[in-house]
Formats: sequence, structure tokens, C-alpha cells
Amino acid sequence: MPNATQKAGTLLGIKAILLLYPAAALTAAILVLGYLYRLTDQKHAEMIAEIEARP
Repeated sequence: MPNATQKAGTLLGIKAILLLYPAAALTAAILVLGYLYRLTDQKHAEMIAEIEARP
């Protein structure tokens, strides 16, 4: 129904979804980058050497 007034509980649910979904996605991204992608000094040196070896 267009232009209907939303109840307080409905508005709270919408706000929660708009906050919690991006927060969960950001947390997942931080975990993936922080724990699964370890960039050590040795790995960094290998990557730089590979880049410099390219024509």
C-alpha cells in the first residue's frame, strides 16, 4: 500500500538491516584479508622480483 505509515518495529527492522548487513560484510572482508592473506616480507620480496622480471 503506497504512502502507508510504517510501525516503529518495522522501521527498527529496516534500520537494523541497513546497519547489520554492511557491518557483517565488512567484518567478513577484514577476516579474509587479515587471516587468509598473509603478506610476509619474503612473499613481498618475491612479488617485487616477479614484477621487475616482467618485460
